[in-house]
Amino acid sequence: MANPCECATGLSPVGPSLTGPVGTENPPGSTRLRYRVGIHGTFKEAMRLAAAESPGLAPHTSRDDSSAAIAFIDAAAVLLDILTFYNERFINEGFPATATERLSLLELARGIGYELKPGVAASTHLAFDVQISPGMPETVQIEPGVQVQSIPLPGQLPRVFETVESVEARPEWNFFKAKQTRPQIWESGKPNLTISGAGLNLPLGSRLLVMYGPLSAGNWEIVEIAGVLEDYERKVSTYTLAQPMAGPSSTIETGYPKIYRFSIEARAFGSNAPDWRSLPASSKRAVLGLGDDALIPPQHLCEWPNFVIHLPEVFSSRFDSIQSVIKADLGYTMPFIDMAHEEPLAFSFFPKDLNIFFFDQYRASTLSMDQEYKDVLIGSFVYLDDPAGTALVAVEGVETISRSAFALSGKSTIITADADQLATFRNSVRSLTVLAGSRELAIAEETDPTPLSSKRVLLPSGLIAFPAGRVLSVEGVVDSTGESVSALMTVKSMALHSTEDAWDVEFAESLPADIERSTALWRGNLVAATEGQSRVQVLGHGDARESWVEYQLAAGPLTYVSSATSPRGVASTLHVSVDGIEWREVDYFHGAQPDDEIYTVRAARRCARERPPFGQGAWPPGFAFRLRRFCARIRRHCQVARGLGKIRARPRGAADDRRGRGG
Repeated sequence: MANPCECATGLSPVGPSLTGPVGTENPPGSTRLRYRVGIHGTFKEAMRLAAAESPGLAPHTSRDDSSAAIAFIDAAAVLLDILTFYNERFINEGFPATATERLSLLELARGIGYELKPGVAASTHLAFDVQISPGMPETVQIEPGVQVQSIPLPGQLPRVFETVESVEARPEWNFFKAKQTRPQIWESGKPNLTISGAGLNLPLGSRLLVMYGPLSAGNWEIVEIAGVLEDYERKVSTYTLAQPMAGPSSTIETGYPKIYRFSIEARAFGSNAPDWRSLPASSKRAVLGLGDDALIPPQHLCEWPNFVIHLPEVFSSRFDSIQSVIKADLGYTMPFIDMAHEEPLAFSFFPKDLNIFFFDQYRASTLSMDQEYKDVLIGSFVYLDDPAGTALVAVEGVETISRSAFALSGKSTIITADADQLATFRNSVRSLTVLAGSRELAIAEETDPTPLSSKRVLLPSGLIAFPAGRVLSVEGVVDSTGESVSALMTVKSMALHSTEDAWDVEFAESLPADIERSTALWRGNLVAATEGQSRVQVLGHGDARESWVEYQLAAGPLTYVSSATSPRGVASTLHVSVDGIEWREVDYFHGAQPDDEIYTVRAARRCARERPPFGQGAWPPGFAFRLRRFCARIRRHCQVARGLGKIRARPRGAADDRRGRGG
């Protein structure tokens, strides 16, 4: 006789074909518990065999499925199969490792006083554009509760985000750029110069003087302009140089460098004189004071006598009476007489009461220029350029006189300068180029080519300072790849830079990549927001006959946000008041008193609604339970288009937020 309880072990006398995943033995590490004593086949076969051995059922010999007795056995086997299936599922839901239902995990956690951590709502920072009209305050205070609805993508639903902090917004913080310029770096190889002002009318080929210290230091250079880029917005001009700069030869002194332009390009007096070699011999003898048959000395065969850049000694800056007579009677037509005699010669064309003699003497500290130049001032610089060399001298004196020499006649500006420097160019009358009329140009900052990186950024000094902890956004193009990038940056400190006209801002975070400076766009009117919209609901009225009262939210699910103070790291947006007094949310009632004004929030069984249960105390009749504010959000997963949104209730002075930044 077969064991009638054999089915309880999951065994069947008819073989394994009728057995299923039955049994109650579970090895360690199983992900699913086996807790079924049988299935439909084993139950049916066991009852059929038991019926055959039962004396009371001996008359029922039919074993066909059409028999009423077998049909009853089959129905009972189906019932047992269902019962054992759900019994096994219940056993699996009783252990955290094998539970598959959220409700099971929720109740298991509650058994030890733990609530499952709810999902945190999507958060972002909204960038507001502030517009101030005349007569309005310069700032706009954006308070918590401002709702902004996203413009949905095709097939998506609109999302509502609500501000959760109070922020002061200003028009100048709408958007701005980091400081785009830097002080010019004076080093060898510098290819350009940046000068304050646009439209300076410096033609290509003009030469500029760059001084790295006083003239006595000799630390200067001349550069030539090869191109120009004028920025009328910044009011600066960037000049490309024909050759890279040599740079300072020593340390740049305080107050330098300085840049000068030359308004005059002149020549020495006599540079355009007739070629001496082409003159007739009679003219040469007349100039030299020789007789008709006299031989012209060898030293005067090629050039005019006394053909130098200096002014003769007879010309004094004081113009005494002798010079006045000479200039009035003779026009100074033959001032240069090379005296070859030991005795000075007197000439009959001078007044008899004057004994005037000409010697070969000149003022070595003078330079006679080819015409009158009114822009030459004392203290300005003169650059001398000649195949014999170059020199830079300072003008110590200046005067304009009338000269007649070398078959030329006209006004000449005479400058006085360092004689030692001028001595190099004494005989360079025809080849010397004189750049004079120096005027100082204001040096501007050059465009900064370096990308934004690390934690420190220089912002324009015209901005109002941001308080510490303020969140800014930046978006731009990665310097190395050209990809777009954006980030949120928290201001750690902000102070004026020690050497530059800018704010030195240190952020708590580093930029995610090196961002091209010209593409980086910053926004300062950022306000933290979370998904969801505030609602107000009247829960009900107090009843002294009830305790542990629970109320269900009319809309949901309840929005949870990240919290640095909550042990669980999240906090609900629920605010409950009873008769106008706000109650406090707690995690559990353990240790609380009946008159404590507290409540807890528990997730519903299927996460459809949150239920705020209250304590055990008795409620006076008529007490109103009112949800002062809670934030509800939609449960469907949606994508939000970055930068698109419309303010539902616009704060005064704030424009529609169409450039918000999602997070």
